Amino acid sequence: MEEKENIKRMEQKIRDLEILANEYKSRLEDYKQNFLLTPDPVFITSVIRFSIIDINNSMEEMFGYSRAEMLHQSLMPLFRNASEFETLITTISERTYVRDFEAGLKRKNGDCVDCSINANLYS
Repeated sequence: MEEKENIKRMEQKIRDLEILANEYKSRLEDYKQNFLLTPDPVFITSVIRFSIIDINNSMEEMFGYSRAEMLHQSLMPLFRNASEFETLITTISERTYVRDFEAGLKRKNGDCVDCSINANLYS
């Protein structure tokens, strides 16, 4: 009798875990859609090499690069000049965030866009 109760408890735990996994999957899909469709250009970078991990659709549209062209590329060449990039990185390193940082970013065609950058450092 005790073995049957243990099996029932284990089966219930499995069902609970499946429900939880489905909830997390749904939240992840919502996050991905919100990220991709937000009207502001957004990119996510690795802190180690400052390479681009992902960009949203607005970033593709505004800067002319496809997601495939941007992934794993260094962030530095997007900046109009190295000093703006270095100042941004220094500021984020010191504060773990930056608000309204003014910098010029280059489009694929070479034109520059004056941008106001907001960034947060996450581990």
